[in-house]
Parts: sequence; structure tokens; C-alpha cells
Amino acid sequence: MCKKAFPDSQIVKKITLKKTKISYVIQDGIAFHENQSLTDVCRRQKFSIIIDESTDISVSQILAVVVRYFDTSIEDVADALLDTISVENGTAIGLFTAVKDLLKKKSIPLSNVIGFGSDNCSTMMGVKSGFQKLLRDEIPSVFVIGCVCHSFALCSSHAVSVLPSYLEEFLANVSSYFSQSGKRQRDFVLIQEVTGTSIHKIPKLAQTRWLSREKIISAILEQYDAL
Repeated sequence: MCKKAFPDSQIVKKITLKKTKISYVIQDGIAFHENQSLTDVCRRQKFSIIIDESTDISVSQILAVVVRYFDTSIEDVADALLDTISVENGTAIGLFTAVKDLLKKKSIPLSNVIGFGSDNCSTMMGVKSGFQKLLRDEIPSVFVIGCVCHSFALCSSHAVSVLPSYLEEFLANVSSYFSQSGKRQRDFVLIQEVTGTSIHKIPKLAQTRWLSREKIISAILEQYDAL
């Protein structure tokens, strides 16, 4: 990449970087200075935080802390990863303490936080003891918003509650019927060929991947003759 970016550089032409060296260059060089620059921005001006928890390959709980701020260099709002925190206590107070300690370690005033965004789980958005409640206790004026996709999913689920429940069960049953059997999938391909239907698989229905409902409905309508 460097050789293509700087074709006129005699120094770059002689650079050779393998996995170990490039890892150090990115993590301890580029990433370090990028993070220092971002930390300086958060010290000087207001920003919002967006957090989400995940589990890595070693089954450790990782909390990603993203900041949203106005970037004067591009005259626009920007999002950037401030840091990732390994947390042992996944409760609201544990996550809140971890974020506070991170800001304190970087000498970023907690009062600079003007907004908070996260998913809608009770740990994050609980009104009595969630992360947002603990944050509001410290910063009463903070603006809080939950996951818009999750909110739309809840609205949609409530809106379709007037429909018979077997409709969603039907989607799940069709999906699992094929996903659990390679023989059924092979037989389905033969039937698709006979009926002249496009050879497409029936996708899986995921409870937490709301767009999967649209995909499986479209697939069933397309494959209806073969089914």
C-alpha cells in the first residue's frame, strides 16, 4: 500500500513489512498517535459516547467505546473508536465504572459527555439502575437514545400482534426444516430444477437479525411453487 501511495519515494521502495512488524507499526505507531489525537479532541470539546459489549474469541467480555464529535478538520460529525475495555463485571455499574475509569485515565472530563447511545437492553437503558440512569445521575443534561433498529423491531412486533401467531412460526419452521438436513436441501434443489424455480436456499430466521424476516419472506414467495 505504501509503495502505491508514495511511488516517488526511494525510502518506501526499500521497505519490507511482514506480519509481526506491520502489527507493531499499526498498533504501537499509527494507532497510538491516532488515539492520542482523538483523546486531545475529547479533552477540548463536547462529544457523545456510543458503547456496546461483545465477547471475543477467548470468551473475554469486551466493551467498545466509540465517540461522536464535530471534527473541525472536515467540518462534519465524525465517529471514532476511543478504546476497547476488557470488563469482568458486565452489570450496569460495572460497565459504567469501566467507562468512567477510562475517561479518567485519559484525563477526559466526564462533563464533556453530552450524549449517550447504545442498544435497548436493560443493562444499558434500564430506568432504575441501567447505564443511562447512572450517567444521568452524574450528568442530568445528557441526551440518551437507544438503538433505532431495535425500537423499530419492537414497534413492528407490536403492530403485527393482530396477525395470527402461526405466520411467524411458519417462517421459522420452513427455515429449520431445511437448515437441519442436507438431504432435504439436495432434494429441494431437484424440485427447484423440475419446477423451473431459481436455485436459492431458504435463509435462516434469526431472532436478533430483524432484516432476516424480509429475506425469508421474499425467498418463500420466490420458491413457493417448489415448496
